[in-house]
Amino acid sequence: MAIRKRKVSGLGFNSPDSCHKFTCKLVLENAQSFLRRATVVIDGSGNRRFRAQLKKYLQARALDFDGNQAIRKVQAQTS
Repeated sequence: MAIRKRKVSGLGFNSPDSCHKFTCKLVLENAQSFLRRATVVIDGSGNRRFRAQLKKYLQARALDFDGNQAIRKVQAQTS
């Protein structure tokens, strides 16, 4: 999946954090059928506050087909 950031517009895309969250959500939506209590590894280069917000955001939006939480754990790792 590729997103041309210059071509994306709207209120939710005026900050890098919002753009990152939206991109992660798209990836998870496409992988939803494969997620069962998954561990998601994100790049650890962002600040701690953003990583915590992203973790909460992803866990709230990633549900499996039975309505259960599809993400068991989100962890940061240096790329």
